[in-house]
Amino acid sequence: MNNDFKCQEHQRLFENICFQCNHLLCSRCLTAHNKDKNHYKYCEHIDDIKLTLENHMLSECFKLQTTTITNPFKRQKLDHKSDNNDNHSDLDTPEQDNDNDIDKDSNIDKDRINNDNESLDPNSKSFISERIADIWKTIKSSSEQYKKLTITQSDISKHFNEYHRFLIDEEKALTREIVNDKELIVNQIEHSINELKYYTNIFYLNNQLINLHNDNINNNNNNENHIYSTETTLDTADSYSTKALIESINTNESLISFIQSNNDTVFNQQNISYINIKDVFKQYSDVDSMILDSIYKLNSQLILTTPKSMNIN
Repeated sequence: MNNDFKCQEHQRLFENICFQCNHLLCSRCLTAHNKDKNHYKYCEHIDDIKLTLENHMLSECFKLQTTTITNPFKRQKLDHKSDNNDNHSDLDTPEQDNDNDIDKDSNIDKDRINNDNESLDPNSKSFISERIADIWKTIKSSSEQYKKLTITQSDISKHFNEYHRFLIDEEKALTREIVNDKELIVNQIEHSINELKYYTNIFYLNNQLINLHNDNINNNNNNENHIYSTETTLDTADSYSTKALIESINTNESLISFIQSNNDTVFNQQNISYINIKDVFKQYSDVDSMILDSIYKLNSQLILTTPKSMNIN
């Protein structure tokens, strides 16, 4: 042992340790240190510590590993003995005696492991032994508590997952009819907006024809005049959405304000294709016939495009 590993005050080797304050003590220091009742039970001599290390059940774990390592040599000896059994029968007895000794040692180790508590002095209260027992008791209890909490957490999560799935199913069941009704309303609005677009085109056409008639188009220096066609398609325009139109309908108090607020989108007359007015009169004898035919074509398209679930009022 290093000569420095001794008490500087008493020049004696350290033989004791206080586990409470972690101080090394010689025999003289121990007498004074034990006067503190809070430290007395935490002081141990090296001999007692070594006895604990040798006899504690944990030491058997490492002895078991040592035994396991030596066992292969035993098997090698047995194999060697079996191979030379015919020609060296006189050497069998010593090897057999050695193998029996190893078997006895192995059985002794197993008996010590199975009776580890009995091998310890029941009156011994080593700090290391008690501390190890407390640690095992603590972690055993904590592990059991952790397992219970994990099970409880899993049960709670499972319960709320089932409840969540139930709520989703209930939501779908309750809103399914609402979603279907909303889709039907959207289709009705889109169809009605297209119909309204067609009517506004007819109004626009009529006003243009009146203006042209008042200006006497036959005496207009043979300038080529144009008129907008009412041959529009009843599809919704890509430049606006039905949602935006619904919001616009709700914010406008009158049809006029609604049309005016959407002049740049759905009711933009510039989107109507041009036709030459002379071509119009080649097809119709007068303005009245043209307007009447336009209304007739409108009604024909409405009949073809109106779903059976919708009623034209």
